[in-house]
Amino acid sequence: MSPISLQHGATLYVREIPHFKNKIQELNGKPVKITFVSLDQKEVWNSEVPRFVDEQGIRNQTVLLDGQLLDGNFFKNNFKQWDGGAIPFTFMRKGNKTDETLGMISEEQLNEKINALLK
Repeated sequence: MSPISLQHGATLYVREIPHFKNKIQELNGKPVKITFVSLDQKEVWNSEVPRFVDEQGIRNQTVLLDGQLLDGNFFKNNFKQWDGGAIPFTFMRKGNKTDETLGMISEEQLNEKINALLK
């Protein structure tokens, strides 16, 4: 079974983080990986970002991305909807099957999308 990979750019969207944390616990040991992607400016990578991810309990699931290093081709080649300009954005992949959500995602939507990919 190929794993499901979820990336979620959500450092400012605290309301959604509990939904993802619940899924991390629920799917522990299953072929699902949830990664939060911080698009914050590099100037706060060593101050505000660590403080935020520690407060949210998501340090081990968070990566830093310097969006200034990515050009428009990166987004066109990797995503159908996302141009890198708006967050939150949720990307899910299982093999060649992908799902994208631009904007807020409810816990119900998250569950439905993950369950559809797990089938």
